[in-house]
Amino acid sequence: MVQSGLLTAVVIAVLAVQRRRTGRVAGTDPRGTAELDRMIRHGELPQSPGERESMRRLVDEQLGKMERGARWLPYWLGCMGLVALGLLPVCRRSAFQYAPVRGGGHVSAGNPDKIKRIGLFVLSALLAGGVFVLSIVADEEKGAAKWRWTGLGALVAVSVVAVAAYENRRAETARQKTHEQAVKAAGDLALAYNLVLVPVTEQLRDLTAAYVAANPRPAGIGPTSAESTLSRDVLRTVLEGAVALTAEPTPTGLPRARSAYYARDAVTGDFVRTGHHGRTPAPKARVSAADMGGAHMEFLLNSDRSFHADGTPGNISIINPLGNDYRAVIAVPVRVGTELFGVLVVDAPEYEDFIPAHVDLMRTLAGTLASALLTGGA
Repeated sequence: MVQSGLLTAVVIAVLAVQRRRTGRVAGTDPRGTAELDRMIRHGELPQSPGERESMRRLVDEQLGKMERGARWLPYWLGCMGLVALGLLPVCRRSAFQYAPVRGGGHVSAGNPDKIKRIGLFVLSALLAGGVFVLSIVADEEKGAAKWRWTGLGALVAVSVVAVAAYENRRAETARQKTHEQAVKAAGDLALAYNLVLVPVTEQLRDLTAAYVAANPRPAGIGPTSAESTLSRDVLRTVLEGAVALTAEPTPTGLPRARSAYYARDAVTGDFVRTGHHGRTPAPKARVSAADMGGAHMEFLLNSDRSFHADGTPGNISIINPLGNDYRAVIAVPVRVGTELFGVLVVDAPEYEDFIPAHVDLMRTLAGTLASALLTGGA
């Protein structure tokens, strides 16, 4: 529609300039030019010698325009033909692309959507040029012929609007299709987490717990230095994954999400941040057991439940209810059986940054972290 409005404005401006130029040649104003046109159509002659001279000049100008239009029309048609021929190689390259096939080699695959886009572009250009040419022809004609050319020009102008509307409809349909594909992809991702990754991670965690229970360390012997290092590496990777696999980064490539692991202090019951990753500023270094946030973390850890602050009633951040620094929150417990380690948290500025599938992703990461903490020490 913007394209149609721009073309219409150009045509109106061209006609206005032509009208003013005709008035200057005839030596009268636009109203006088319109009156002289009326008299010419009806075969009338003005009484004033000055008006007769203006009519003569106007007739000479119109005859000159008709001659010039007849001379330039073939060139304009030839130019449009050359434009169409120049676009043919583009259409050919866009229409057929080489796609790899199994076993090597390529096959050509048609792309009719690109052909249609280019065809609509060429059609819009031809119709816009047709409106311009028909306006010139109609301006030079008289009587019934003038109305016929004017009607044809109006029909072509309506066609330009129809083509623009069709282009807009196709673009809207493409956007809707893209949205539907994104929703389907999110659903497939959630299904993959639910059916595969979460169960496998939990099974590996339980297997690790069974191994540790069957092979206890001697009294007074803690994890080795190598085991502690590997455990810290797993924690760092989990925190980085929580940021990279959830909220999309900013247009400049900076992370929108922020992750943290809060280890539960067995003595005070507080939750102490032992690692974080993502955007600045860093999350709270300590959440007291006496605060609502600490009580909520304790509840999640003991009940083995996940929490997703998505903005629905009752699902807002406990620590940051006003949403000053962030709104969306996912918190999952890190535990193995009765062994309670802490809570893994990720947050983002807007509720739309997280989807339900991200909760399963965080559960997967929490299970991996629990296995590492069980063998490498908390």
